[in-house]
Formats: sequence, C-alpha cells, structure tokens
Amino acid sequence: NGCRFAALAQSDLLLLQGIMSVASGANSMYNFLQPKPLLTPALYGAAFAVFSAAIAAKIARERFVQLTDDEARIHSEYFDGLERSSFKRLAAAGALCTACSSGEVISTRSGTSGLDAPSY
Repeated sequence: NGCRFAALAQSDLLLLQGIMSVASGANSMYNFLQPKPLLTPALYGAAFAVFSAAIAAKIARERFVQLTDDEARIHSEYFDGLERSSFKRLAAAGALCTACSSGEVISTRSGTSGLDAPSY
C-alpha cells in the first residue's frame, strides 16, 4: 500500500505507472501466497500490473524518441508544435528531399510507407 500512496504523489505518468505496476504485482503475489490462495484478487492484481506495465511502455516509447540529425533540424525549424513521436511517424511516411540550385529535387531518403518522392 505504501507504493500506491507514493505513486499517487507523482506528477510524472511514466513513474506513476511503473510504481503502480510494481505495487499491483506485489499485491498479487501477497494474495496468491496466502495459506489459502486468494485467486480472484491475485488475478486482478496481476492483470492490473500487466496493464500498468503496458501503459508505462507506451509512454516510454513515445517519450524517448531518437531523431536523426536531419529529422531533429527539420522538427525544430518547421514542426516545433508537433510531438517528437508524431513527427517521427510523419517522417517515416514521407521522403526527405534536397533541392539543388538548378531547381532539381534529389531524393536522399525514401520513406517506409511506399510513398514516392515528389517529382517536379
């Protein structure tokens, strides 16, 4: 129960979900290891621990996005209001192109979604 109270004082959702996952897992084991195992609360606690861990993993995946140098530059110059994880998905769907002084567009990296670079 101490873990649950500590989790409620957290303002960071990743830390909150991590602590709640540990607390629910410990509570589940406590109920399961009783002389007469309490299966319903043990299974509920295990399910809640799994759900909290999945939410924590989703938050971590969205929070810790690695952008290449080009993607970071483009994000900071043109897409600053867009979250980094959303920009990473957007960048993966498109193509990175460079315009030459002659007006020709050269594709330097194509996206993974099958979209073609714009032809001018």
